[in-house]
Amino acid sequence: MIWRNYFILVLLIFFKLSVSQTFEKLYKTSDDELIFDAQLVDSISCMFAINHGDYLTTNYATKILLLNTFTGKFMDSVLLNPYEPEFTFGGIADFLKVNDSLFIGIGNFIGNNENAEKQYILHINSNLNVVFDTIVDTDMNEKIQKSIVTENGLIVSVGKEFDTWKIVLLERDYFGNFIRFEKYNHPTSLTATTVIDIPHKNKYHMFMYLGSDHPYDLIDKFSLEIDTTLSYPIHFHPIDAVIDPFDTSVYYIAGKQGSNNPNINNLSFLRCNTDGNFVQHIYLSDSNESYSYKCMSVLQETMYFGGTVPFTQSPPTLYPEQRWILIYKLLKNGEVMWQKYYKGEVNYMPIKVLATPDGGAIIFSTRYDWNDPIPNQRDVHILKIDSAGYYTPLTGTKEEFEQMEKQILVYPNPVDDEVNFVFGLYNNLTITIFDLSGKQVFSKDFKHSPVIDLSFLKPGIYPYTISGKKGFFEEGKLIKK
Repeated sequence: MIWRNYFILVLLIFFKLSVSQTFEKLYKTSDDELIFDAQLVDSISCMFAINHGDYLTTNYATKILLLNTFTGKFMDSVLLNPYEPEFTFGGIADFLKVNDSLFIGIGNFIGNNENAEKQYILHINSNLNVVFDTIVDTDMNEKIQKSIVTENGLIVSVGKEFDTWKIVLLERDYFGNFIRFEKYNHPTSLTATTVIDIPHKNKYHMFMYLGSDHPYDLIDKFSLEIDTTLSYPIHFHPIDAVIDPFDTSVYYIAGKQGSNNPNINNLSFLRCNTDGNFVQHIYLSDSNESYSYKCMSVLQETMYFGGTVPFTQSPPTLYPEQRWILIYKLLKNGEVMWQKYYKGEVNYMPIKVLATPDGGAIIFSTRYDWNDPIPNQRDVHILKIDSAGYYTPLTGTKEEFEQMEKQILVYPNPVDDEVNFVFGLYNNLTITIFDLSGKQVFSKDFKHSPVIDLSFLKPGIYPYTISGKKGFFEEGKLIKK
């Protein structure tokens, strides 16, 4: 009966996967590899930068790759190794699309004294031909956090200044020629993390990370002076600005929701109008999740929003902890369509989510396997999912197929004493655990994600069910050590 059910499950998922092209890829070399951004070239390909280097020296080179979004095959690549004396190259952080034939990569050089930075600007076309690159500097020592391209042909970068710790906004043309910059005094903010261009209002909206007044500035584009300073919700940490290509009246600020406990983070985002007012604050869950860089992408009626779980601020990046890729598919009002937890056998950090024209998405992550014989090394992991969240796995294990059918994360399994049930966007669920004879050994209603002590159970296999309102139901098995 078990094998028959498994066969039916495999056939069901195979049918779902056959409707849309999906895949899983692992890009792995002996180097430490990072990815921060990707862009669609057309309906069948995307372009992105992988930064190769040494984790300890933070010196990287960059490879630009072209990926077929249907087959998962790498179509072409070009290796770049820019050099500047007394600086180390940190790689490309922002990869921006100007039009179908021109893409701009923005990278950084960090001074060996770690108190200066220069920008690297790359122009590359859709055939992976490098048409221009340069290294640029200004008189101020700025640390850039985010760059965008504007409709009127500018590269706008925001961050902080090393010397004064003031917030900075910097304008250049596409070729790196300096136009102007301005400094802003928000003394309790760490840095400006993101900026968005509002052309029809002649404004930049710039968001700061932390700050006692939780500030974001509406900046006049003609004078670069602050027109208005507004406040976002307390404990919200803005990280990424996302334009809605289908509704120019709104944009989204993706980030995480903190608390007085610095190790607690949850996914969150603001839906803002172009006057700068946030019209909706969507605070997504009660479990320990973190937004990681550029994991929101908008479709016509829906959006993808992702992060990593579990997550705390205190462990280093190369931390020997199981972490899962978490992806929500939402309506634009925040209503959940589905949530999925992917992988998790080692440490995964999703960095970029890119919605695709077929209704699916590509998820780019860094993957750290602490069992790898090469220390201090991350790899780049790529998932292409369909609109229902399914993908074609590399291994195709029974556990991986079963996980794709579920929306609640249960870990660790096998269980020593305690097991986590991560509800994500769901709440008010009933967890019931049985022994193999069908006798109920545990049942309780939970409003939020619980950690359940199972030390009272003997070693063995225990089926469980999770049920809730509107017919929500999932089942599985716990293995008690």
